[in-house]
Amino acid sequence: GGVKSRVADVVETTAENAKEYYDAGIQKVNNLIEELKQEREKILGARHTLKPDEEKELSAMIRKLIDEYAADETGQADFALEANGGKVVDTRCQEYTDEPRQNVVKFLGIPIVHMSKQPDILIKHGRMPGQCFPFKGDHGSVVIRLAVPVVPTEFVLEHLSKSISIVGHINSAPNNFTVYALKDKHDKEGIVLGRYYYDAENGPALQRFKPQIANVPLVEYIEVQVTSNWGNPNYTCLYRFRVHGDMQTVAPTAA
Repeated sequence: GGVKSRVADVVETTAENAKEYYDAGIQKVNNLIEELKQEREKILGARHTLKPDEEKELSAMIRKLIDEYAADETGQADFALEANGGKVVDTRCQEYTDEPRQNVVKFLGIPIVHMSKQPDILIKHGRMPGQCFPFKGDHGSVVIRLAVPVVPTEFVLEHLSKSISIVGHINSAPNNFTVYALKDKHDKEGIVLGRYYYDAENGPALQRFKPQIANVPLVEYIEVQVTSNWGNPNYTCLYRFRVHGDMQTVAPTAA
Protein backbone atom coordinates (compact mmCIF):
# COMPACT_ATOMS: atom_id res chain seq x y z
CA GLY A 1 0.00 0.00 0.00
CA GLY A 2 2.85 2.38 0.93
CA VAL A 3 4.45 2.21 -2.51
CA LYS A 4 1.08 2.66 -4.24
CA SER A 5 0.37 5.86 -2.35
CA ARG A 6 3.93 7.13 -2.94
CA VAL A 7 3.45 6.48 -6.63
CA ALA A 8 0.05 8.22 -6.70
CA ASP A 9 1.64 11.19 -4.91
CA VAL A 10 4.50 11.42 -7.40
CA VAL A 11 2.19 11.42 -10.41
CA GLU A 12 -0.23 13.90 -8.82
CA THR A 13 2.50 16.27 -7.66
CA THR A 14 4.06 16.30 -11.11
CA ALA A 15 0.82 17.22 -12.84
CA GLU A 16 -0.07 19.87 -10.22
CA ASN A 17 3.42 21.39 -10.05
CA ALA A 18 3.63 21.47 -13.79
CA LYS A 19 0.37 23.36 -14.19
CA GLU A 20 1.17 25.81 -11.38
CA TYR A 21 4.74 26.35 -12.55
CA TYR A 22 3.62 26.91 -16.12
CA ASP A 23 0.80 29.33 -15.18
CA ALA A 24 3.06 31.25 -12.82
CA GLY A 25 5.68 31.49 -15.56
CA ILE A 26 3.19 32.81 -18.10
CA GLN A 27 1.88 35.29 -15.52
CA LYS A 28 5.39 36.53 -14.69
CA VAL A 29 6.23 36.96 -18.33
CA ASN A 30 3.00 38.83 -19.07
CA ASN A 31 3.78 41.19 -16.19
CA LEU A 32 7.31 41.63 -17.50
CA ILE A 33 6.02 42.42 -21.00
CA GLU A 34 3.68 45.04 -19.51
CA GLU A 35 6.51 46.60 -17.46
CA LEU A 36 8.82 46.69 -20.48
CA LYS A 37 6.11 48.35 -22.57
CA GLN A 38 5.50 50.98 -19.89
CA GLU A 39 9.22 51.66 -19.51
CA ARG A 40 9.54 52.02 -23.26
CA GLU A 41 6.63 54.47 -23.39
CA LYS A 42 8.11 56.51 -20.56
CA ILE A 43 11.41 56.84 -22.39
CA LEU A 44 10.27 57.13 -25.98
CA GLY A 45 6.78 58.57 -25.62
CA ALA A 46 3.49 57.06 -26.75
CA ARG A 47 4.18 57.38 -30.50
CA HIS A 48 6.85 54.70 -30.17
CA THR A 49 4.60 52.09 -28.61
CA LEU A 50 4.73 48.64 -30.16
CA LYS A 51 2.47 48.02 -33.13
CA PRO A 52 -0.06 45.20 -32.61
CA ASP A 53 1.86 42.78 -34.83
CA GLU A 54 5.13 43.60 -33.04
CA GLU A 55 3.39 42.97 -29.74
CA LYS A 56 2.15 39.64 -31.04
CA GLU A 57 5.65 38.72 -32.18
CA LEU A 58 7.15 39.64 -28.80
CA SER A 59 4.53 37.61 -26.92
CA ALA A 60 5.06 34.62 -29.21
CA MET A 61 8.80 34.76 -28.77
CA ILE A 62 8.51 34.90 -24.99
CA ARG A 63 5.95 32.10 -24.91
CA LYS A 64 8.39 29.97 -26.90
CA LEU A 65 11.03 30.62 -24.25
CA ILE A 66 8.56 29.72 -21.50
CA ASP A 67 7.68 26.51 -23.33
CA GLU A 68 11.33 25.63 -23.52
CA TYR A 69 11.80 26.23 -19.83
CA ALA A 70 8.51 24.82 -18.59
CA ALA A 71 8.73 21.51 -20.37
CA ASP A 72 7.21 20.02 -17.22
CA GLU A 73 3.74 20.78 -18.53
CA THR A 74 3.99 17.62 -20.62
CA GLY A 75 2.67 15.95 -17.47
CA GLN A 76 5.33 13.22 -17.65
CA ALA A 77 6.41 12.31 -14.14
CA ASP A 78 10.00 13.32 -13.42
CA PHE A 79 11.22 10.76 -10.91
CA ALA A 80 14.37 12.75 -10.13
CA LEU A 81 12.41 15.91 -9.20
CA GLU A 82 12.93 16.91 -5.56
CA ALA A 83 9.27 17.92 -5.16
CA ASN A 84 8.34 14.35 -6.08
CA GLY A 85 10.76 12.80 -3.57
CA GLY A 86 14.00 12.61 -5.62
CA LYS A 87 17.22 13.40 -3.75
CA VAL A 88 20.88 14.10 -4.57
CA VAL A 89 22.70 11.61 -2.32
CA ASP A 90 26.31 12.05 -3.44
CA THR A 91 28.54 14.35 -5.49
CA ARG A 92 31.70 12.80 -6.91
CA CYS A 93 33.41 16.04 -7.85
CA GLN A 94 34.86 19.18 -6.34
CA GLU A 95 32.39 22.01 -5.97
CA TYR A 96 33.47 25.19 -7.72
CA THR A 97 33.60 27.84 -5.00
CA ASP A 98 35.53 30.69 -6.60
CA GLU A 99 33.29 33.72 -6.90
CA PRO A 100 32.78 35.10 -10.38
CA ARG A 101 34.43 38.53 -10.73
CA GLN A 102 31.16 40.39 -10.65
CA ASN A 103 29.01 39.31 -7.72
CA VAL A 104 25.75 40.24 -9.36
CA VAL A 105 24.92 39.54 -12.95
CA LYS A 106 22.13 41.51 -14.59
CA PHE A 107 19.66 39.96 -16.98
CA LEU A 108 17.14 42.33 -18.60
CA GLY A 109 18.29 44.80 -15.97
CA ILE A 110 17.22 42.46 -13.15
CA PRO A 111 20.02 41.55 -10.74
CA ILE A 112 20.62 37.81 -10.55
CA VAL A 113 22.68 36.29 -7.78
CA HIS A 114 25.71 34.22 -8.75
CA MET A 115 25.73 30.44 -9.08
CA SER A 116 23.74 28.40 -6.63
CA LYS A 117 26.45 25.87 -5.66
CA GLN A 118 23.88 23.48 -4.22
CA PRO A 119 23.79 20.18 -6.13
CA ASP A 120 20.07 19.71 -5.43
CA ILE A 121 19.33 22.70 -7.72
CA LEU A 122 19.55 20.29 -10.65
CA ILE A 123 16.43 18.40 -9.53
CA LYS A 124 14.32 21.51 -8.86
CA HIS A 125 11.99 23.58 -11.04
CA GLY A 126 13.14 26.88 -12.51
CA ARG A 127 15.87 27.75 -14.95
CA MET A 128 17.44 31.18 -14.79
CA PRO A 129 21.09 32.13 -15.34
CA GLY A 130 23.10 31.04 -12.31
CA GLN A 131 20.53 28.51 -11.04
CA CYS A 132 22.91 25.61 -11.50
CA PHE A 133 25.35 23.34 -9.71
CA PRO A 134 28.92 24.27 -10.77
CA PHE A 135 31.78 21.81 -10.25
CA LYS A 136 35.49 22.32 -10.84
CA GLY A 137 36.96 21.47 -14.22
CA ASP A 138 35.14 19.35 -16.79
CA HIS A 139 34.89 16.01 -14.94
CA GLY A 140 32.32 15.38 -12.25
CA SER A 141 29.30 13.36 -11.30
CA VAL A 142 26.18 13.46 -9.17
CA VAL A 143 24.23 10.51 -7.74
CA ILE A 144 20.44 10.86 -7.51
CA ARG A 145 18.06 8.60 -5.61
CA LEU A 146 14.82 8.54 -7.59
CA ALA A 147 11.45 9.10 -5.91
CA VAL A 148 10.52 5.46 -6.58
CA PRO A 149 12.42 2.73 -8.45
CA VAL A 150 11.60 2.85 -12.19
CA VAL A 151 12.71 1.36 -15.49
CA PRO A 152 14.09 4.55 -17.12
CA THR A 153 12.69 5.35 -20.58
CA GLU A 154 14.27 8.78 -21.07
CA PHE A 155 16.79 11.18 -19.54
CA VAL A 156 16.52 14.93 -20.05
CA LEU A 157 19.49 17.26 -19.67
CA GLU A 158 18.89 20.98 -19.75
CA HIS A 159 21.23 23.96 -19.88
CA LEU A 160 20.56 27.64 -20.61
CA SER A 161 19.47 28.49 -24.11
CA LYS A 162 22.00 30.69 -25.93
CA SER A 163 19.30 33.35 -26.31
CA ILE A 164 18.96 33.77 -22.54
CA SER A 165 22.56 33.20 -21.49
CA ILE A 166 24.05 36.42 -20.17
CA VAL A 167 27.33 36.09 -21.96
CA GLY A 168 25.80 34.77 -25.18
CA HIS A 169 27.89 31.60 -25.05
CA ILE A 170 27.45 28.51 -22.95
CA ASN A 171 30.92 27.08 -22.63
CA SER A 172 30.15 25.78 -19.12
CA ALA A 173 27.56 23.33 -20.54
CA PRO A 174 28.30 19.60 -20.29
CA ASN A 175 29.46 18.03 -23.56
CA ASN A 176 29.98 14.27 -23.15
CA PHE A 177 28.22 12.53 -20.28
CA THR A 178 27.36 8.98 -19.18
CA VAL A 179 24.34 7.78 -17.18
CA TYR A 180 24.79 4.78 -14.86
CA ALA A 181 22.34 2.64 -12.88
CA LEU A 182 23.78 2.05 -9.38
CA LYS A 183 22.82 -0.56 -6.74
CA ASP A 184 23.12 2.06 -3.98
CA LYS A 185 24.83 5.39 -3.39
CA HIS A 186 28.19 3.71 -2.61
CA ASP A 187 28.28 1.67 -5.84
CA LYS A 188 31.34 2.77 -7.82
CA GLU A 189 30.81 0.35 -10.76
CA GLY A 190 27.22 0.61 -11.94
CA ILE A 191 25.66 -0.40 -15.26
CA VAL A 192 26.10 2.00 -18.18
CA LEU A 193 22.61 2.98 -19.38
CA GLY A 194 24.02 5.21 -22.11
CA ARG A 195 26.85 7.51 -23.23
CA TYR A 196 25.60 10.79 -24.63
CA TYR A 197 26.56 14.09 -26.19
CA TYR A 198 24.82 17.33 -25.21
CA ASP A 199 24.90 19.68 -28.21
CA ALA A 200 25.12 23.17 -26.68
CA GLU A 201 26.09 24.68 -30.02
CA ASN A 202 23.17 23.71 -32.25
CA GLY A 203 20.69 21.84 -30.06
CA PRO A 204 17.75 23.17 -28.01
CA ALA A 205 18.27 24.02 -24.32
CA LEU A 206 16.39 20.88 -23.33
CA GLN A 207 17.68 17.66 -24.89
CA ARG A 208 16.24 14.15 -24.50
CA PHE A 209 18.20 10.89 -24.43
CA LYS A 210 17.02 7.26 -24.53
CA PRO A 211 18.71 4.38 -22.68
CA GLN A 212 21.10 2.60 -25.06
CA ILE A 213 20.90 -0.94 -23.66
CA ALA A 214 18.42 -3.65 -24.56
CA ASN A 215 17.11 -4.71 -21.13
CA VAL A 216 16.94 -1.63 -18.95
CA PRO A 217 16.87 -2.68 -15.27
CA LEU A 218 14.65 -1.33 -12.50
CA VAL A 219 16.69 1.55 -11.06
CA GLU A 220 16.55 3.56 -7.85
CA TYR A 221 20.00 5.20 -7.97
CA ILE A 222 21.22 7.07 -11.07
CA GLU A 223 24.67 8.58 -11.59
CA VAL A 224 25.15 11.38 -14.12
CA GLN A 225 28.85 11.56 -14.98
CA VAL A 226 30.15 14.46 -17.07
CA THR A 227 33.47 13.84 -18.85
CA SER A 228 33.86 17.05 -20.89
CA ASN A 229 32.35 20.52 -21.29
CA TRP A 230 32.15 23.16 -24.05
CA GLY A 231 35.49 24.79 -23.29
CA ASN A 232 35.21 26.48 -19.89
CA PRO A 233 38.58 25.83 -18.21
CA ASN A 234 37.33 26.53 -14.67
CA TYR A 235 33.99 24.88 -14.16
CA THR A 236 31.02 22.99 -15.62
CA CYS A 237 27.41 23.84 -14.78
CA LEU A 238 24.58 21.34 -14.31
CA TYR A 239 21.20 23.07 -14.62
CA ARG A 240 18.53 20.38 -14.66
CA PHE A 241 18.42 16.61 -15.05
CA ARG A 242 15.19 14.61 -15.29
CA VAL A 243 14.38 10.94 -15.40
CA HIS A 244 11.19 9.62 -17.02
CA GLY A 245 10.35 5.96 -16.64
CA ASP A 246 7.90 3.12 -16.11
CA MET A 247 7.04 1.85 -12.69
CA GLN A 248 6.82 -1.90 -12.09
CA THR A 249 3.26 -2.25 -10.87
CA VAL A 250 3.39 -5.97 -10.11
CA ALA A 251 6.39 -7.48 -8.34
CA PRO A 252 7.61 -10.53 -10.31
CA THR A 253 6.93 -13.73 -8.33
CA ALA A 254 9.65 -16.32 -7.87
CA ALA A 255 9.21 -19.30 -10.19
